[in-house]
Amino acid sequence: MRTFIYLLVVFLLSEGTCLAQHSTTMRCGGRLVSLWDDKEDVEDVCGPPSFVDVLEEERTVKTYQRTPGQKISDQKTDAPAEPEDQNYQRITERTFVISIEEWTYNFGPSRFIQTLRFENSRLVSIQIGGYGFSKHPRNHPIVEKGDSKALVAMKYGPPEYTRRNYEQDVRINRRKDGNYLFVEELKKPIMKDEWVYDFGPNSFRQKLFFVNNALVEIRSLKKGKEQSD
Repeated sequence: MRTFIYLLVVFLLSEGTCLAQHSTTMRCGGRLVSLWDDKEDVEDVCGPPSFVDVLEEERTVKTYQRTPGQKISDQKTDAPAEPEDQNYQRITERTFVISIEEWTYNFGPSRFIQTLRFENSRLVSIQIGGYGFSKHPRNHPIVEKGDSKALVAMKYGPPEYTRRNYEQDVRINRRKDGNYLFVEELKKPIMKDEWVYDFGPNSFRQKLFFVNNALVEIRSLKKGKEQSD
């Protein structure tokens, strides 16, 4: 029994990436890329990715200082409105635009798909997915709700037509430190993408709808009309 447990532990340690959803490194050939590497260095080591998605986030950080007897509501500002924050005055405001790229690598059926997220050209996360596959298996075109844009594109190639609409999800985070209050406003894009595919003469053209990189709807295009699946 002890031998079995020992072998099981060794197996889990050696196959840790199978259980983890994220990693701090990715191996390409005999070399590794790690968090905080520059995207140009990653491409030099691993080559171009199988799929790239690009977006931007805007972050605004406002700093307030406690000012006894002065209500923040008397000032023309969109500062926090909680009662305990009424005696703060805004002293600084900085806005940052974060350029984000998500690179997905499909290394084939013997390795896991890995998605690298870059912020302002620096690698900040490595996400591990399922096993890879041979590229563009068009003989049996199957897409399912929940599939990512990267997964669809790597299986079936680039779509005939794309369109993207943006909305914004605004989130507010507040943090107090002594006499200071820090308010972070994060504007995250809600991406709504439409892709159109032609899967061959025996199939109707398909329009795929993605929200935040997840397939949410599939419609068949039938002689100018759309039919939801």
